[in-house]
Amino acid sequence: MVGASPRELMMLVALLLSGSVFAQDLVVEVGGIVALPTSGAWVRALPGDDGWDLGIATQRGYGLIPMSSTGDGPSDWTVAEADRWWLVEHDDPQLDDHNLERCPDGTWLHVATGTTSRQDDSAWWFRHAADWTLLASGEVEVGSGTMHHSDPPVMCSTLGQGVLVGPHTGFTGDAIFFEVGSTGTATQGARLSDRPAPVGGAVFADDAAGQIHRMATDGPSGPILHMTYDSDWNELSVDSANPLPSPYEAYWPQGHVRVGDYWVIATLGTPEGGGGGGGNRTRPFVIVYDLDWSVVQVVALGGDGSIEGAARPWISRKDDLLIVTFDVGLKAYLVGMQVDLDVAGDDPVIPSGGEDGDGGGSGSSDDADDEGKDSGGCAVAPVGGGLLWMAGLGLVGRRRRD
Repeated sequence: MVGASPRELMMLVALLLSGSVFAQDLVVEVGGIVALPTSGAWVRALPGDDGWDLGIATQRGYGLIPMSSTGDGPSDWTVAEADRWWLVEHDDPQLDDHNLERCPDGTWLHVATGTTSRQDDSAWWFRHAADWTLLASGEVEVGSGTMHHSDPPVMCSTLGQGVLVGPHTGFTGDAIFFEVGSTGTATQGARLSDRPAPVGGAVFADDAAGQIHRMATDGPSGPILHMTYDSDWNELSVDSANPLPSPYEAYWPQGHVRVGDYWVIATLGTPEGGGGGGGNRTRPFVIVYDLDWSVVQVVALGGDGSIEGAARPWISRKDDLLIVTFDVGLKAYLVGMQVDLDVAGDDPVIPSGGEDGDGGGSGSSDDADDEGKDSGGCAVAPVGGGLLWMAGLGLVGRRRRD
């Protein structure tokens, strides 16, 4: 600091000693990658008051398996295939893709897609109680000639409950948010731009701020396109950036969870660029954004080359534990991460009597984790194949649309 006065130098030293100059990492421990002894797709770690369940899909339907702790580390979990039971079974037509979001009242909104005459031309919704009792079900739409329901981005918040669906390749038209009620067929709600395609993307709400967020890649892979809407679906801003380290491009940014003053996104990255399906070298990443949507931390999983070909990423939260799930070759995997709640700040209170810290379906809880996971505060990273980067504020370009 050339030419600085003694007083200025003393102030700088005081700031450095206090840690105020540098942001602290939200994710402070990354567990190892765990291959679970079960197979399927659409793997979701689903938190509840009594612990965690693992959701997983097969050709039979969507099942749940209770998760058991195997130690004190964030990734120390397993399941027993013999304990699987079926949440939803659907023989004709077969269900293909699934997504579940926890709602502010503690229920779960579950959307599944299928084919009647054209690939992914149909979708159905299911409403489950907190104890997974099926409360109601109905159609989103069935046998559509123009709409494509694959990889359903589901939202369940005080700002809206439903799923975003876009047109099939080769068709023009709007993306439509189908609103799901408590009975019957879903109704068509907001009509939005069909780009980026909803397939492989996410729609989620910041209930406290009254805003809706949409994330996807505008193509098979590339920069993450982030669109923000107000509560009436009026577009507020559009940002486009690739926060992943070279040579990776983002692909499938569908997992999302709120942790205090941060949003945490689970996505895939591919070094192959533009390849349909992300190619065979996809690996999971976790991106931490602040509330201004600047990247503050990136976590790469499988940095030792142990994971390639990952698909269907997701992230869930309970207290200071995040669990990332994905599948490779239809085999289920998870990675646990511990966050520093002192760094995170207070979770927002969801309006209208919603559950504190639920994060628009993320499944967080203020209850102490009953599985014996401690919440130690020291940073331990990299661990178990997780690599962390701090991203500079200039890394993310921002473009605001008035």
